[in-house]
Amino acid sequence: VSPAATAATTCYNSRFEADMTIPDGTVLKPYEKFVKIWRVANTGTCAWDEGFGITIWAGPAMDGVPAYYSPRDQIVQPGGVVDLVVEMRAPVEPGEYIAHWVMINDQQKTFGSDLVVYIKVVK
Repeated sequence: VSPAATAATTCYNSRFEADMTIPDGTVLKPYEKFVKIWRVANTGTCAWDEGFGITIWAGPAMDGVPAYYSPRDQIVQPGGVVDLVVEMRAPVEPGEYIAHWVMINDQQKTFGSDLVVYIKVVK
């Protein structure tokens, strides 16, 4: 690993802390609206500010759209914790659904731990 790659990895990192809403295995009705909130810690050495956010990288988006920090948002310093919020909708068909989200920096590079949404849709 080159020193530059190591520095970049150390600069931006995150750790999943807790599901604040919709714990794994939550049962929802078809097409039911829900709000997923993950608590995430900044375990890197660089702050998260305007342009940082969260994006989906695998699985069904469930109508969730990437969310980005704006100039109004509080900067998350190293060691800080933030709640990341995405409004979603359960799929129409019954079944189990898993989606994976991840942090993204202002250069559109993903980093940090996997943030999972795991729901069961039941009629």
